[in-house]
Amino acid sequence: MSNRHREPRKNGFWPLAILFAAFVLFLYGPVITIFVLSFQGPEGGLTFPMRGLSTVWYQKLWEGLGVVDIGAALRRSLALGFVVMALTVLLSLSAGLAFRKKLSGANLLFWSSFVYWGLVPMGAIATVFHGLFLVAQHMVEYEMTGRKPRSMPEREHAWPIYDIFDTAGGDRIFIGVVTEGHWWSFCKEFGLKEFADDPSLRNTTDRILARARIIPRVADVIRSWNIADLSAKLDELNICFSPINRPEDLLNDPHVLRPGGLVQNFNADGAPFRVPALPVEWNGGNIGEGLKVPVLGADTESVRAELDGQKLSSTDNAA
Repeated sequence: MSNRHREPRKNGFWPLAILFAAFVLFLYGPVITIFVLSFQGPEGGLTFPMRGLSTVWYQKLWEGLGVVDIGAALRRSLALGFVVMALTVLLSLSAGLAFRKKLSGANLLFWSSFVYWGLVPMGAIATVFHGLFLVAQHMVEYEMTGRKPRSMPEREHAWPIYDIFDTAGGDRIFIGVVTEGHWWSFCKEFGLKEFADDPSLRNTTDRILARARIIPRVADVIRSWNIADLSAKLDELNICFSPINRPEDLLNDPHVLRPGGLVQNFNADGAPFRVPALPVEWNGGNIGEGLKVPVLGADTESVRAELDGQKLSSTDNAA
């Protein structure tokens, strides 16, 4: 029997193996986390720490959770999953072949797969800046006119509590009670026992239809809390919340005030105003304040002189 000798691993094997393990954890970690959190107790949500252990959410899913369309959600997920699967198989297979065998364009195939997966975290970062630039026009409007932009109109609600409330100090806060666990926790902690015990409010749909009597009562309760204590309590309960800031408030936000975050421009009358900068760096530095647009009428004389010169030249040629 001939002896079989294992080919020694190359020096780059272990770094690539660690990179692959980290990639698999990055890819499947969120799915595993959501699966674990799906066994939360009735007062739990999609965050740690776990609040009990049960299958209550699977029971609610089987019964039908309010206005959730499971069939449509499943079809969208399958369509998206198919597209991602096809791209992943294509690029992964190509990268694997390029890594193991010498073939034309091997380096391009191998590194293209890393670029593809690198777009995922880049997309998360871009979302932050995308949100800032969606509101940038309102920030500039406030800077130039001093008028606060109007809030978006009221919409049809898909949750029992998804509203803005006034607090004791005059501040405003958004609160979103969007799951069964949120509902029971909110009613228990804020003394809304009459809603928790009401048999006509047993599911999300019933509560949406009863918003006319739920929201005023909740508003009275929230009005007795100061925003700091209320935020701490909602954070403890894992309930969605956010103190309300207007577009002009972002002009004082630490992220916006970072070096290069705001650039100065000038109005037609020469008055300065600030504008959020493009989130682009070049060689470690910001692009800068960009093109300085001349004030209204700054180039009138030079343009007129150039036109007069063209008229004189045309007359001479005609003569």
